[in-house]
Amino acid sequence: MKKNIAILIDEEIEHPKDYKFYSLEEISDLKNDHENIYIGDLIDYIPPSEIEGTIQEIVSKLSDTGQLHIKGPDILQLSWFCGRLNIDLKKFRYIIYGTGRKGCYSLDEVMEMTVSGTGLAVASTSYTNGYEYSLTLKKI
Repeated sequence: MKKNIAILIDEEIEHPKDYKFYSLEEISDLKNDHENIYIGDLIDYIPPSEIEGTIQEIVSKLSDTGQLHIKGPDILQLSWFCGRLNIDLKKFRYIIYGTGRKGCYSLDEVMEMTVSGTGLAVASTSYTNGYEYSLTLKKI
């Protein structure tokens, strides 16, 4: 049986149904045997000075063949859509400021944060809504 978990700010945040929810505060209690860890846009809610350590701790909970799944708004794509009037300013401001985010990053920035020194490699990337990225990383 695969061990799939979601580490998120709030249990109400959408995540795969077959993933067991854990809060950020519970990471240290987890074993390092999880096949899939979904963190959604968790990186956006972590103070920038704590991102590297938090990512390292999350990665340490993956099994040897585990995968990390990340999904969030790409600030560059979001800005482009807003500039092209595909997203109104009210929605843009809500996404960036109305949710308690500490930051908002591009897909390239998130890939750099999660690959550099972690023992992970990019397995796949995609976009939905034109600005929301999905990133899957695997242990190497």
